[in-house]
Amino acid sequence: MLKQHCNARIAFCILCILLTSPAAAQTLTQDRALTFGNISLTTNNAMREIELHPDGSYTADPGIYFYSDTPELGRYIIQGQVPLTVMNINIDVSSTLLGLGNPIFTLHNPFTVPAVVTTDGLGNATFEIGATLRSNGSGINYSDANYNSVFTVSVSP
Repeated sequence: MLKQHCNARIAFCILCILLTSPAAAQTLTQDRALTFGNISLTTNNAMREIELHPDGSYTADPGIYFYSDTPELGRYIIQGQVPLTVMNINIDVSSTLLGLGNPIFTLHNPFTVPAVVTTDGLGNATFEIGATLRSNGSGINYSDANYNSVFTVSVSP
């Protein structure tokens, strides 16, 4: 049985940060990138998924083989925001295409942990991001490569 390999690491770029308090320096930084590990599919003739869960565990289709770096939630830090405020976090994966010309892998169902992010008394908060990685199941072969993605994370009080 032919195994097709890919490194399905997802790298995030925060493209939009909406902040309302101009008096202080506000930042949103990535502490750890969301990753789905170094994997191969036994075949791309059917959709395959790796689903991350809020507790950090994951489930994977039996047609996925993990070589190294098992899936892990991404971690993000907000600093200098409005203290003791619930933050609105929007993760837009609509433009996420992972593949060379053809979207071999796509992201679905993004979420944050905790589900409601609230800043502390200093205006800081830490949260994690997870999602589901899905292959297209088109039967098209894919290359041994790093498959990375960029999408928008918006944060506002």
